[in-house]
Amino acid sequence: MSILYKNINYLDLENEKIIEGADIFIEGNLIKK
Repeated sequence: MSILYKNINYLDLENEKIIEGADIFIEGNLIKK
C-alpha cells in the first residue's frame, strides 16, 4: 500500500491511527482527522 503524506503532525503507525489533525492520502482516499 502506497501512502503519500501531507501536513502530518503525528502518525501512530503501531495502532494504525491518525491523530493531531493529519491529512493522509491513502490509495486514492483523502483522510482528514
